[in-house]
Order: sequence, then structure tokens, then C-alpha cells
Amino acid sequence: MIKDKFLYDPSLVLYVPLYQLDGATFQSKDAYGHLFTVTSATKILQGFEFDGTNDDISTPDHNALDATTAVTLISWFYPYTTADGTETNQVSGKQGSYILPLDHATAEYRGVFAIQLSSGWTNSEGPYTGWTNNAWNMFTGVYNGADILTYNGITLVKSRTLAGATIVPSTNPFRLGWDGTAGVTHYTQMKAGATWVYSRAFSPQEIQRIYLATKGRYV
Repeated sequence: MIKDKFLYDPSLVLYVPLYQLDGATFQSKDAYGHLFTVTSATKILQGFEFDGTNDDISTPDHNALDATTAVTLISWFYPYTTADGTETNQVSGKQGSYILPLDHATAEYRGVFAIQLSSGWTNSEGPYTGWTNNAWNMFTGVYNGADILTYNGITLVKSRTLAGATIVPSTNPFRLGWDGTAGVTHYTQMKAGATWVYSRAFSPQEIQRIYLATKGRYV
């Protein structure tokens, strides 16, 4: 049986198992102990619930979160079918650097990994199929210095090959449930479980390992 336990990995710069965390503030469970502030989000068994109106969870900028040549961002989340009429809603990420937003320009969601590179903003957009509303999904974005990849669970749903470029650092907070793209604030109606950020690119096997180790809590 695979346990939800993780060996120390120096590339793990953020680990937020929201099912273990509660209160108006809490620290992340990685080596850095990032201090998060909860704004209005409601505690639930698997993590926190966001109403899509004014809820978010955030931690201030930290140098450890400024990935440069590679990054892996993983989040468990539960999107609702109710849309607020906006085009994107952020699940997790650091505005101006790397984010996992949901695009629902149509009636269906699609997962997107958006990353600010030295060559400009680049997206890896999943299809409008395969993402499940009103259910838990594990959403992963990977940049390895040459390719930008988006995974739904353990399935690669989109990849783009790029010329080598570095990730632009950002002084913005790392947020869950809030998107400030183009200066317009969007709040996401969802439930959020665990989130991880690694300063290296994960292999498909490593993504599968986290999925298998954690899915029993959500699905």
C-alpha cells in the first residue's frame, strides 16, 4: 500500500497539504515553512472550500519560489460547474511567473499551465474534455527548459516544445483561488486539496507516484 509520505527532496520548495492545515494562518509543510493567510475560505475535510467571491489563501513572495530553469506545480482541486463569466480562474500559482488556471470560455473547463518565460508568456492548454466538474482532479504543470507540459491526473493532455528560456521571477504572492491576470481580479469557486511546487521538472513516473499516493483522499 502506498502511503501519503514524502522523502525530503531539496527541490521541494512548497508543500501545502490543506487537509492537515487549519486556522486563519498556517505554515507550509516543506523545509521553508511559508506562512499562509486564509481569507474567508472555509475549512473542509479534504482542505478548503472557496466561494468564488472573495476567498483565497496566499503566502508572500519568497526566493525559494522563484524557479529559474525548471518547475513542477501540482494541485488537487474540485471545480464547480458554476462559472462567473470570466475566461480564467486560478487554481494555484505565482502571478507573473507560473500559474495553473482553469479556462472556461465555453461551458466546459480546460486546464492550462501558464508560465512567464524570458521569451514571453506561454501556455500549455488542455482540451475541453477529460476535466471533471463537481469532482476532484489532480492538475500538474511542468516546464523542463525545453517543453511545457500539462497533465490531468497521470495523463499528459498537452505539450509544447519551446526554445530554451528561463522563468521570469516575480515578487507576487503565491495564491490559491485568486487570479489577477491583466489587472482584473477573478476568484475561483472550488475546493482545494494539496499543492506542491518543485524547482525541477518531474518525470511522468514521479507524477504517477504522487497521484497514487494521494488519490485515496480525494477519489
